[in-house]
Amino acid sequence: MAKLAPSEITTHRAFLKRQEVYEARYYAPLYRYLNSIYTRAAAMIAESGVDAYRSQQSKMMQGLRLEAILRRLYKEILIKEAVLQSDVLPGQKMGHKDVIDDLSTPFGNGNTIKLWRGLIDGYINVRLTGRITDINATTERAISRIIEKAIADGLGSRETARLIRKQTGFNKNRARAIARTETVTASNQGKYMAALTSPVVLEKNWVPTPGPRTRPTHAAMSDHPWIDIDALFWLDSLKRGIEPGRYPCDSTLSAENVINCRCSVVFRAKRDKTGNIIQRL
Repeated sequence: MAKLAPSEITTHRAFLKRQEVYEARYYAPLYRYLNSIYTRAAAMIAESGVDAYRSQQSKMMQGLRLEAILRRLYKEILIKEAVLQSDVLPGQKMGHKDVIDDLSTPFGNGNTIKLWRGLIDGYINVRLTGRITDINATTERAISRIIEKAIADGLGSRETARLIRKQTGFNKNRARAIARTETVTASNQGKYMAALTSPVVLEKNWVPTPGPRTRPTHAAMSDHPWIDIDALFWLDSLKRGIEPGRYPCDSTLSAENVINCRCSVVFRAKRDKTGNIIQRL
């Protein structure tokens, strides 16, 4: 059974405080985005009817606007968390402000900065495609359910549009879930990216957030042993059975293990039998 050091517990608490700030920052634009989709759908249905909306439903999704929000989220958090992680790893302190400035511009010196920029750009491009599709598809399905219920209840176009406009409460909850999931994902990916470029061999562990909201499968990770950085964590999933992840909210995990997760990954130097830190070849 693993036992976290006080410094690792402190690191996780600091992670949660930063994540709350990130979540609050990106909740508002995500909420506005979701509301704009519902507002446009309601306006089209009220004016032209349900059939007209259905024919244009996929085009109603403002993918470019959502892309801008998520791209800004990923880039900001990936950079900040990578730098914070590097500053606490042995032999890798890089200087917080200088590295952020270098990574935020197309210039910047040093092999690590160039490597990080490539990792960041590659991750964002891959992540964006899947998340924009998932978020917009879920939005389409939610609006379709409202329409189907309205039709079943014998409501006309204007009444259906009114029901769609009333979904602000649903959009608040969903925007918060998206903001939390994406900020935690980006935070852990940034930490992982910094760990991958460490000059020393590292081990990692999964740190769950104590509390009644934590999934039992995640809470059980408090007893997980330290594993090599390249090894995988394995979690139970009702739909997929046992599934692997490199860190909390990894893209390999299902929504069941990702949505609203607030777990973090922590790292420590691996030592040889004599207690010396093992250098990466």
